[in-house]
Amino acid sequence: MFQLLNKEFRNIVTPKFIIVWFLLILAPVIYTLSTVKQYSLLDRLDLYELHLSTILPLLFPLIVVLIYLANFSGETKNNFLSYTRLRIDIKQYLRTKLIANNIIVFIIMFSFVFIPFLFAFYIEPSLGIINFEPENSGLNAAQLLNNSYNRFTFSQLLEYGTFTYGFLYSAWVGLNGIVYATLGFFALLLINNRFLALSIPFLLYHLGSFIIAVVNVPMVLLDASIFPFNISQYPIWTAFIQLLFLCCIIFSLYIYTNKNLYRLDNVK
Repeated sequence: MFQLLNKEFRNIVTPKFIIVWFLLILAPVIYTLSTVKQYSLLDRLDLYELHLSTILPLLFPLIVVLIYLANFSGETKNNFLSYTRLRIDIKQYLRTKLIANNIIVFIIMFSFVFIPFLFAFYIEPSLGIINFEPENSGLNAAQLLNNSYNRFTFSQLLEYGTFTYGFLYSAWVGLNGIVYATLGFFALLLINNRFLALSIPFLLYHLGSFIIAVVNVPMVLLDASIFPFNISQYPIWTAFIQLLFLCCIIFSLYIYTNKNLYRLDNVK
């Protein structure tokens, strides 16, 4: 297993792969710096929100499937897996692919959120390139600090330190990246149309959020459970409702795939 994982990482995580994704991770920060003068920011949490509330919430499920599954989808085409199973147990092979997918997706999605956090809270202060306007809030320093604790879901963690908040929230986004990437992984095994299979996480994320918004239950919005910047603060435990729902879907897909693996068209 470890040899297969090591080989998989060497095949996927090439210098080109690292450079491309590093530039993509920096893109939101660069975009924010180019537009920040259009906004009146109260504090560094405001700056962090600005980093993460632009394009990442919209493209989140698309990004997580492109990281690894776009490459893996080629292996479900032209009976590639059927030739692979002649040389290695197909279950072990797919398990290796899934673990590699999860690790790589977690690291990249964690970085998408953690690097902007480091910039907003640790790098920018030494540069001093952004002018904050806390006076526009009408709050004194103590009130503004308390306001930051109650601004968004997960910002409660700021009471335990800024690094604690940044690290745990980034890990949360990385964990959700794994969930949506895993949905895409099983969709590729079950659906012959690769484009449709890779679209499943995106459709579930946006259509699910739209339906929940229509019935007006904002505390369980799929997108806001990951990027909670456009709704009121809710207890952190509410974000796990959506995660558990998606994990139940994944578990069902795992059971079905495991029982029917050798009958699936994409594995034959």
